[in-house]
Amino acid sequence: MSSSLSLLPTLLAAVIVGTDRRIVRRLRELNALSPEEATALPTWRLLSRWRARRLMGRGALVPVPPDRVYLNEEAWKAYRMSRRRRILIVLAILIPVVVYAMWLSRR
Repeated sequence: MSSSLSLLPTLLAAVIVGTDRRIVRRLRELNALSPEEATALPTWRLLSRWRARRLMGRGALVPVPPDRVYLNEEAWKAYRMSRRRRILIVLAILIPVVVYAMWLSRR
């Protein structure tokens, strides 16, 4: 049971990243890349709506009143870079801790 729970964060992260990519891909397909080309928000599922709000908060999706949105490519790239940076920082901290814990357990 504990091994299946350890996969949960990885699966959740994969679902979130996949959802973000689907949102961005859909907006690119609709050519919603500027205020003039903004498109109505699709009726997305709960997770997609949550991620769209998150991307709006980061500036990657820009709302255009009353109910349209477009993709800000520069903000999307910046968001992806910051996400990668956070992952690398976590790994840089986590890997030495795990190695040290393994070393201690074998002593």
